[in-house]
Amino acid sequence: MHMQSQFVPTIAISSARTSRKIAFKFSSLLMLAFASLTIAQTCSNPSAPSYGPYKDTFHHGVPAWSPGDREIIYSEIYTRRTAAHLLRVASNGGKSTSLFPGESFTAAAAWSPDAKHIAFSREMPDGTHIWISDARGKELHELAHSANGPDLTPAWSPNGNRIAYTSVRGTTPEIMVAPTDGTPGTSIGTGFRPRFSPDGSSISYTAAVPEFGSQKWAVYIKQIGGGKPRMLTSSKGLITGWPSGADWSPDGRQIVFVRHVQDGGELLLIDVNTDRVDRTIALEGLPLDPAWSHDGRKIAFMLQTSRHQGEIQVVQIDTDKVTSVTRQKQHVSARLVSYPALDGQSISAYLYEPARKNHCGGGLLWIHGGEPAMNSIGFGFVAEIQYFADNGFTVMVPDFRPGHESSDIHAAAVYLHSSRGIDAKRIGLVGLSFGGYLSLLTASKYPGAFAAVVDFFGPTDLAALYHDAKPFQAAIAHRVGGSPEEKPEDYNYWSRRTIVDGISSPVLILHGTSDEVIPIRHSIALSDALQQAGKPVRFVKLTSGHGFSAEDDMKAFPEAAAFLRKYLRSGT
Repeated sequence: MHMQSQFVPTIAISSARTSRKIAFKFSSLLMLAFASLTIAQTCSNPSAPSYGPYKDTFHHGVPAWSPGDREIIYSEIYTRRTAAHLLRVASNGGKSTSLFPGESFTAAAAWSPDAKHIAFSREMPDGTHIWISDARGKELHELAHSANGPDLTPAWSPNGNRIAYTSVRGTTPEIMVAPTDGTPGTSIGTGFRPRFSPDGSSISYTAAVPEFGSQKWAVYIKQIGGGKPRMLTSSKGLITGWPSGADWSPDGRQIVFVRHVQDGGELLLIDVNTDRVDRTIALEGLPLDPAWSHDGRKIAFMLQTSRHQGEIQVVQIDTDKVTSVTRQKQHVSARLVSYPALDGQSISAYLYEPARKNHCGGGLLWIHGGEPAMNSIGFGFVAEIQYFADNGFTVMVPDFRPGHESSDIHAAAVYLHSSRGIDAKRIGLVGLSFGGYLSLLTASKYPGAFAAVVDFFGPTDLAALYHDAKPFQAAIAHRVGGSPEEKPEDYNYWSRRTIVDGISSPVLILHGTSDEVIPIRHSIALSDALQQAGKPVRFVKLTSGHGFSAEDDMKAFPEAAAFLRKYLRSGT
């Protein structure tokens, strides 16, 4: 809030106007004094709001059109607990209604071609399997029951006598095809989210791309009669993380898939015969699970953005007009920015700037976790970041480079001050997992540059982490130059001793006693060492494993917000 704008010009044209201006200026001074008093009172109380609204979040996803395109069934999928509900809504929007009230887990529905039945995944005491109901959600009966794992995402054949679905057996997702008369199904391949072609001769599905590993995906097409699956190379490696489904156009000539880019996503219309992208439809967010309408004119999909969780949206293909069928609460929108590193390289980052800045906020650098060599950030909705942004903090998520983490993070703080106007004494660090370690290390390398550091379950002993977390070994060895046995002094330098010796910022440590990825002994040892060195530290022990439970989040995030408000409100 810029209080200067309330003051009047200093030159008066007439005595009457001068009198009015003096009176108004005096009034403005009183308002300024009152506002300052209010701000001071607010800032003197660093308590933080509840994390409740951010704890139990959910997405609207996996849309399915009714045969007449008048309705869409979608899944309300909770992100922090095993719960999902099927809802139905008019395809042009409106109030959603529950299809199976009282059920704890029903998801991923599909209409039969005659519109008389609905197939869906249903969780029961003996597991999650494929069930069928009538169109009203009544007369339920089980269709497919795999002994080993959950059965998911059913799809009807065009003639309605078969259903394809994914059965996860251990870690292997098998594509199954089962007759609707209850005869056991047979496996035709490995992948997720099968869909029959309009003529019923083929099935498309999403599977991992071998040379990319298990986190990148492509669309495959397999003839039901046999033969090897054919990968659509134009879909190769376009998304990471959880796989998205694909869907056929009603004439069978195209398949719609998704592509995720750094600041949004696209729908891709791929020619099945030529394996070329005929057209792209740009979207302001990350799409998943597109579904083509039966009349071929629209595509429904889930869209997640930085400002809201997954919504069901529909695009009109001939105009690219997008409408929201369901609505989620809107939060602070992130935008992609770039800033100069100390060596002149341009670094990308996402920036969350609250519309109404809280005077007790300040700037936060959000340091992601993951493998030490990972340098990727996502554009999706992050409830934890929104908690801070909604409460007045400007949050920046830098895409720091492997080997340059601390200098790139410090350069992000310089950018917040020089380009975004954040007081240099009111910038803090929040790091999760390995990001917690990087936050501590950066604050120790640049003492005085950060007003506070919050470390969520981060490691502090790289030698111990090398042996505790085998997936990190190669990246840690690359960073340090060898194993702990080969480089003992180097590991000692890159660990607690450097942090404790260099850091001057107040530190909040939050760690769970059940953490098996990075055991809590890392944080206990750091807390003890900081206390012995006379450094300001607060250590909060919780009961969760690596990545807190929803219940522990309710304690941890208000604790972190209160700590940051205390030290960032004045930079001391």
